Amino acid sequence: MINISFQHSHDALKVYELLCAQTGALSYSPQSFEVVGHQLSIKYVLRDYDDMLHRIVIPAFTQFVLLHKEHELIMSILQNTFFYSELDEQAHILQMVQSIMDGERTDIPQKTFDTSKERLIISALTHFLTDGVAFTFESFLQFRLKEYLERLMYYTGIGIDEYKLEQEYQVFVNQLREVIQDTKSVVPHVHVFHDKDDEFVFYNEAFQKIQDEERQHFCEAFLQQHRRIYIDKQVVAPLINMSPLKIYIYTSSPANTVIQTLQNIFEERVEIAHPTTFFAAEKLIMQQEVDF
Repeated sequence: MINISFQHSHDALKVYELLCAQTGALSYSPQSFEVVGHQLSIKYVLRDYDDMLHRIVIPAFTQFVLLHKEHELIMSILQNTFFYSELDEQAHILQMVQSIMDGERTDIPQKTFDTSKERLIISALTHFLTDGVAFTFESFLQFRLKEYLERLMYYTGIGIDEYKLEQEYQVFVNQLREVIQDTKSVVPHVHVFHDKDDEFVFYNEAFQKIQDEERQHFCEAFLQQHRRIYIDKQVVAPLINMSPLKIYIYTSSPANTVIQTLQNIFEERVEIAHPTTFFAAEKLIMQQEVDF
């Protein structure tokens, strides 16, 4: 028999439900798993011990930790180790940490591990669960899942760093939005062509190229007024100083960092289109000039 005590009765009930839901659980007697309040008991016939342990008990407990306790553990780390007490901040960072652990944020530098979180939990359970053992689940988490908790601590640290960067970036964007609001539009429209070499070429509303010297002039004018704002000098700075009412960006890579920044700063003033649209519009303007 294995006896496990939980701090909360709903945790004991959740593990019981996971045990009963495992493939093959119905082949055991109804008395094999019993939950009373905070206490969960796992009973078995001696010859069935290894089979039950590896096919039912360990998978159920692993699911319980990953699916039902992991977020709670990360929130505890945020509050007790990094002292984040605001619920909104905790939720934002938790979402960031989860996306990092799920492999969705490949743009963030991080370690690679030979052993997954799941294997860490399985290994700890395999070495700990023996016939006749009685323990509290919370003590198992604290003392037997140290490697797993260290992994969560590592990812939480990365999530916090990324959250801070996002906060700083948002302050930066808001600062530039205020600059735009106070800047008179010099040109009504600017067409920005983003080519395959990651170069940005500016054109005015008549699709006439804005030369590098003119772009440099707008950039220097911005820097003279806002010396403490550090931004891209080739694209962002001159556009902010021009403060066009509309920016048409023609690109095959809308996820480009500079383009994303322009969208965040200028918001509804930016319109993204495919490069083929640029050539079609340019041809139409030229034809209109010829006809005239």
